[in-house]
Amino acid sequence: MVNGYCEVYHDRSYIDIHFWGVLAEMVIYVGGALTVACTLGWGLYLLRDKNKDKKEDE
Repeated sequence: MVNGYCEVYHDRSYIDIHFWGVLAEMVIYVGGALTVACTLGWGLYLLRDKNKDKKEDE
């Protein structure tokens, strides 16, 4: 009944529509930022100095 009323009278609020749009954008931005951060972190981990301990002893 409620969905039928909303379809007939177009009673969805702008806030509701705007909220879901912003939420979808935030998921994309946060997911992208985490992906970039993880990729850069993994790259730095792979490029670390493996002989660091041997250099400090000498």
